[in-house]
Amino acid sequence: MCNKTFRLFISSTFNDFQRERDRLQTEVFPEIEIYAQEKGYNFQPIDLRWGVNEEAQLDQKTLALCLGEVQTCKTHLHPNFLIMAGDRYGWTPLPYAIEQNEFETLLALIDPKDQEVLLEWYKKDLNQLPASYIIKERSGNFVDHEEWDKVEEKLRRILQTAVDIAELPEEDKSKYILSATEAEVLEGIFPYLKHTPFQTSLLKKSPDLGNTDTQHIFGFLRDIDIESRQSDKFINGASEKTEGKSDYEKAQGFKARIKEVLPENVLQVKTTQKDKESLNEAYLDEFEEKIKTFLLGQIDSQKEQDEQSSQLLKEQQAQTYFAQQKRQDFIGQEATLASIREYLGNDDTRPLIIHGPSGSGKSAIMAHAIKETTSDNRKILYRFIGATPNTSSSKEILTSLFAELKSIRNENEKNGKPGTLLDEIKKEESFEDFSYRIHSEIMRLKENIIIFIDAVDQLAHDDQFIWLPTDLPTNVKVIISALDDKNYKGDSRYFQALTARSSNIQEIPPFTDEDARKLIRKCLQNEGRKLQQHQEDYFIEQFNYSSTPLFVAVAAQNLKHWRSFDVYEGKEKSDEGITRHLPRGQQDLISDFIKNLCEQNHHKEELVNKVLGYLHASRDGLSESELLNLIDADPTFVNVVAPAPPHPKNTTKLPIVIWARLHTQIKPFIGKRRKDGDELLYLFHREFSDAVGKLNGQQNEHEAMITNTQEIILCNQNLEFKKNRWGKIYAALITGHYSFYKKRSLQKMNAEFIANLKSNEWKNSYVSFLLKKGSTYEILNKSRDSINYLESCKLTLSMLYNEDHEKWVSEYTDVLANLAHSYNSVSRTEEAISLEEERLKIIKKLYESDSDTWEEKYIEAIIYLSLSNYRLNIFTKEVDSLAEILPRLKSLYIENQIKWAKKFTRALGTLALFMKRIDQIKLAAHLERECYEELSKLYQLNKDQWIDDLINLKMNMAETHHLIGQPDIALHVDEECVELIEPRYQSSPARWGRRYTDALTNQATSLALFGRIDAAREIQEKAYEICLKSYGENDPRCIELANKVKISKKVQKQKREDSL
Repeated sequence: MCNKTFRLFISSTFNDFQRERDRLQTEVFPEIEIYAQEKGYNFQPIDLRWGVNEEAQLDQKTLALCLGEVQTCKTHLHPNFLIMAGDRYGWTPLPYAIEQNEFETLLALIDPKDQEVLLEWYKKDLNQLPASYIIKERSGNFVDHEEWDKVEEKLRRILQTAVDIAELPEEDKSKYILSATEAEVLEGIFPYLKHTPFQTSLLKKSPDLGNTDTQHIFGFLRDIDIESRQSDKFINGASEKTEGKSDYEKAQGFKARIKEVLPENVLQVKTTQKDKESLNEAYLDEFEEKIKTFLLGQIDSQKEQDEQSSQLLKEQQAQTYFAQQKRQDFIGQEATLASIREYLGNDDTRPLIIHGPSGSGKSAIMAHAIKETTSDNRKILYRFIGATPNTSSSKEILTSLFAELKSIRNENEKNGKPGTLLDEIKKEESFEDFSYRIHSEIMRLKENIIIFIDAVDQLAHDDQFIWLPTDLPTNVKVIISALDDKNYKGDSRYFQALTARSSNIQEIPPFTDEDARKLIRKCLQNEGRKLQQHQEDYFIEQFNYSSTPLFVAVAAQNLKHWRSFDVYEGKEKSDEGITRHLPRGQQDLISDFIKNLCEQNHHKEELVNKVLGYLHASRDGLSESELLNLIDADPTFVNVVAPAPPHPKNTTKLPIVIWARLHTQIKPFIGKRRKDGDELLYLFHREFSDAVGKLNGQQNEHEAMITNTQEIILCNQNLEFKKNRWGKIYAALITGHYSFYKKRSLQKMNAEFIANLKSNEWKNSYVSFLLKKGSTYEILNKSRDSINYLESCKLTLSMLYNEDHEKWVSEYTDVLANLAHSYNSVSRTEEAISLEEERLKIIKKLYESDSDTWEEKYIEAIIYLSLSNYRLNIFTKEVDSLAEILPRLKSLYIENQIKWAKKFTRALGTLALFMKRIDQIKLAAHLERECYEELSKLYQLNKDQWIDDLINLKMNMAETHHLIGQPDIALHVDEECVELIEPRYQSSPARWGRRYTDALTNQATSLALFGRIDAAREIQEKAYEICLKSYGENDPRCIELANKVKISKKVQKQKREDSL
């Protein structure tokens, strides 16, 4: 089960269990919520017996809503069901649908007057599967509950009387006589009377549930002495009987059945009625204690179980879950699937690129292809980008894939099969170096492997896919899907980059009318619905304006409400039906769906905008409990959408049923993914997210969400930062808000909020998280996110530092350094220099008073500032600073070579660069020689660690020799560079291709200066071929080399002509 939320469904009759509910809400659940948080979980009680407004009940689907929530709870962690049963059997809902043959059988047993009543409320709908009579929505006078109660009771009497006479199978009779509470138990306990279809499907995935489910359910059974009865509140005294049993008798039978299927975790108490409104409540303390003990024990048990699961296993489970979701309702796309099958079976060593517009079904195709691709001798690895927040960057995805491969190899070694372990991924690597190394790892793979990577257009950073070999090993196949859509040109750039890596491209053809018909039928069939032929033809007319599976999926949410006697615009309206409309374009269809949540489904517009707006603003998504806590943090808003007191002892929370109704209706467009061990809800498709972003007031919703998060943090700052996600959510909100709206004033206010918190421990954890997150984003090549997080961190730390220099100076100078590095990576060098100057000023003062503590950071600050100034050709000042620290740095290096080698050699090399820029060439040459002596020694000790530094220095040395008139020595150094790089290029072309072309180009330049034009041209052509193979003809370096080759050929041609 892919979540960290205990979602406990509370089932009971209503008014007679008010006091028990009060105890749960005020004494039990708050303690359980805190305990669960401390253990790293969320606890979400689901009580649908309060908060149901009249509008929510008009569609006659209250029972369906309740059963849907039971099913959702059963897919979450144990415990997930609590039943309280007393001496009232409870409300028996009218059947929503009665199959046509059965209804007409009952109708024949009813007198004509009752037939008229029944036919007034039940209408034959051929769009129901199977064809059925459906109870119509309440409208007009019957919106009033008292008016409806009279009709409901009459309809129930008519149907139950007919059922008593009819010879229906027991299974068919149950829907007329089963109370809502017993219907919930039937779905919530495995098994109660028999397995329901939902339980059967869940047992296929988790067979052990059949034996363990009842161990995780709590039953509270209350027996009232019938002699003490003083009103109908606790014991129904009505004389009417169904199947010969009174309400009281049915309640006793219900409790007996519960006790029979729950051998443990049952509390049964006896009491008496004290007066018309209350019982003798001595049992409530035991009730409270027993349920607390049960729930706490269940959480502890789950904690022990979870500690045995690895992070990799959780990622694999999340990816599998996502793939299963995407495979649902898959139809057609045979041409694309055939292309994938053909590729997997042939000798083509190019990666296969699948592309298509938004909504064309790329993820569904990939998920289906993965299911199809089963093999005993080929390992299938796959990642859906965005399926989890840990798969939003190439580095995360590839690291995860190779970790999975490493796990497989370890298992093979246990089984006696050979396998070489991959090196650990080095976090300090640049993304480019990482890409080169992954390219090499792929080229060295010995296993037979198929890799699927879906939706690279959802990467949170740019990627030129250097890591992807253009010519794969014969034992490796790679299939990648990407967006190619003129309406999303920015996100389509990933596809363009992939075309430079592979010409093996498969475009997803438009979804055909036949495919659309099959898919809409399947989608509606899953809802127990269908269309009449003329309605389906109208759907196809509208579909042809988009021709994507997404259009069909969204349209199904509209069309499932169409009855067989409903018509569409332009067709004559029937007496009973209404005129329906289906928009043409995808965006219009989605916008219409959102609008209908309010207009047709009776949700408050404020609630719809807030829920969708919060999910949109959250970036990674929110767990259900987080979303509800954010809404509850605004009592004024709760009062707007639920003005009636939702619960006598709990007047500030949103009634869960209001959220449950909305969630049920938006669920088709809400994805689920794992983050921090929890299941997060998010807007699953970019078109849906775009539509939400265009809703009125989204900036206000984003800012309201920030305010509400602040309220929650204020209440939770005494808990460890890592015990919940509120600090992380807040960071995402404020960085996302600035990214969207660029309101610097609000960014400052948000930082002030953190600075003013009382808990220094929480503040320290928060700024550490921002600093770590920003640095990680830089490593992952997500420069924009890195800068947003580090800017927010700097703003907060600047306030904390101003209040207490001594406490916060280390963190403040660290964020200055990291933010400067991120600025430099996007060529914002002047801003980087400003930060580095501030950092150096602070550290220099500290160094002067405490050199032992601050010396290393002082030297580092000078070097970093020098490198930034070098980028802007600012020299004189930095020459003095570097020259000043060099002697001390050299002595430190002599004392501790390992610690100071990188800084010392970097300082020498940087100072040499400065000297060249101010025409101190001989001094530059001297510094380079000294640096070379040390790097040569270091290189011999660890070639892999120092090879890059050595090559960089040699290339600079060659340039220096040219400047001092020593072209022969320059050529010799260039040749040494080529000799160093060439064998490395042969074993790792992607890692060394760029450096090799640089070295060859430099060598060609040196040869040309000697007049060896032919040799220079040959080397230039070699460099061009390597660059073309590694990066494609559109790479800027390839274009530059191509021009040089053309010029060389022209020169050579001219020389031949001159000689003639």
